[in-house]
Amino acid sequence: MNEELWKLLQKAKKDAALRRKIWETQQKADPTLALCELATELDCPCLVREVSGEERLRFFDLGFFRGSRVLPMYECTGGGTRVYRVKDTLIALRDRDAAQILAEEAGSDG
Repeated sequence: MNEELWKLLQKAKKDAALRRKIWETQQKADPTLALCELATELDCPCLVREVSGEERLRFFDLGFFRGSRVLPMYECTGGGTRVYRVKDTLIALRDRDAAQILAEEAGSDG
């Protein structure tokens, strides 16, 4: 077990909400989730699979396109907005916008 995973598990022992989010993420049968559903605490990069909605061109300009690597960073205070790292840039998206972007875990070769 690597050190980062061990630290996360130690934090999860104290934080019930984090434990629930980790469990929910692991229990998903479909590996593809909306970007706003990914647990930011897991520090796991993901690959964009599909972008839908009227804002597709805006998302493309921001770097959210099929195959792009995205790292969910954190949820902003007050909720409703999350920050993602895309191509060494931090981008904040409202959850309703991030719901239009489907992604899945990148894995070690992604």
